[in-house]
Amino acid sequence: MKLIFLVLSFMSLLTSFTICAERHDITFDVSDGGFQELTKVSPQLYIFDNTGQLIFYSAGVVRDIVKKFELSEPVPISESKQKQLFLILPKTIPFDQYGYTMVFINDSEADKYCPPCVTQEKINAIAIEARPDLSISYYVLNSVFKGEQNFEMLSTEEFDARYGNPK
Repeated sequence: MKLIFLVLSFMSLLTSFTICAERHDITFDVSDGGFQELTKVSPQLYIFDNTGQLIFYSAGVVRDIVKKFELSEPVPISESKQKQLFLILPKTIPFDQYGYTMVFINDSEADKYCPPCVTQEKINAIAIEARPDLSISYYVLNSVFKGEQNFEMLSTEEFDARYGNPK
């Protein structure tokens, strides 16, 4: 009898410290559909409450995320930025199934081009681990530039030497 009680106590202890976060990774092409305003700055962090109300927004690294879960006042966001954000996210986000929904805009090649994105992703993970009592849906939006092209500027002389003069 004591053994069963100890096992049940241990199992309830384990389940009470389970991290309740679900991660969703979404990759989107910045060149596809007018995401210029949304991707001007990386990283970006949005936190929504369980009603879908935006309660926190930051462009740049934010370190005290755990405190942001205590906010309740709505945060204004431009209509165009909100439209762009919801074009990338799934059509229906079950805000009411989680206490909070975090949306993190990241560079898909953060290791090469966005050290602040790498820092923010580590901070996000620490914040989620620090609050195992919260149910968090975590969307990571990785921006890519598939249509990006590099151009080399040549003087007229260099162009003519390389490709000939079309006259």
